[in-house]
Amino acid sequence: MDKKKITKDIFEIGIPSFLETLFTTFAGIIDSKMVSELGITAISAVSVTNQPRLFIFSIFLHLIL
Repeated sequence: MDKKKITKDIFEIGIPSFLETLFTTFAGIIDSKMVSELGITAISAVSVTNQPRLFIFSIFLHLIL
């Protein structure tokens, strides 16, 4: 395979994966911000659910790339 083709394939897979992770992270931040007025217990509940999701996404991305 050509080096140019391999680089193109990496970017075709990598950029959407990166954007998905970025938007998922922003969604977690927005969730935390929305419940921040309800107290520390609500923030903890939202944060607890965000961490495993990000961990699973990171494993998935490392397996792909």
